[in-house]
Amino acid sequence: MNGLKRAAAYSIKPNMLERCGPKDAHKVLFDYVTGRADFAELTIREILKQFEVATPYYTLIARANSISDPFDDRVVEAYWLGNGLLDKVTPEAVGWVIEQDVKREGWNPEHIALMFRAISLEKARAHHSLSVLYFFTRPGIELDSLVTKSIQNSLDSCRVCSGIVIERGEQLTVMYQPLLFDYKRIVRIGKPEKKMVDWGILNPNDSAVDTGSVVAFHHYWAIECLSIEQAQNLDKYTKMTLAAVNP
Repeated sequence: MNGLKRAAAYSIKPNMLERCGPKDAHKVLFDYVTGRADFAELTIREILKQFEVATPYYTLIARANSISDPFDDRVVEAYWLGNGLLDKVTPEAVGWVIEQDVKREGWNPEHIALMFRAISLEKARAHHSLSVLYFFTRPGIELDSLVTKSIQNSLDSCRVCSGIVIERGEQLTVMYQPLLFDYKRIVRIGKPEKKMVDWGILNPNDSAVDTGSVVAFHHYWAIECLSIEQAQNLDKYTKMTLAAVNP
């Protein structure tokens, strides 16, 4: 999967949920990724540039690695799954992109300051899991205990997860490790458990998606089969995010 298709693939479900990007962009992106229709590359790029969370991260990662194209394969993989390009992005740059993100979401200056005092930018990487965790857990900011379960559900839905396929059917059954968020404001990785995942952009007729395959899913929508290295990177950079945002 090249960079442009991967960026499109991971953007489809959030757009369907009206969380990111221009209205109904998911229809074009789905047809593009699955090959149901042909679109000019420029058309897809223009749509993806309107996804306000991901695009600044692509740009940041590309610049830190002297890559001219923010939709370069390596850059997009770094943001969604993780790779060595993330280690070239400075803590100051990560802090800048976080600040722009939360300002756009309407956070007030006091809450922004509290968050930056609570997280470790030295440990943070410009990975998708970072944007998910600081947004939902609001480090350093007092939360109502009643929202804890809602936050946990949002964390697991919005982040990119990996799971091992154990059964194929109308949906994929996978074993994965959820993120747990408790009353002490600690986010941790839970024990393996079963999860039903929609086929998403994967093809049920594709024999390559079989029991034992490792798939990445986003909002419980399967996106792609992962190599061992990609699965390890996703785990590695998710754990680095946990270290950065836990008090």
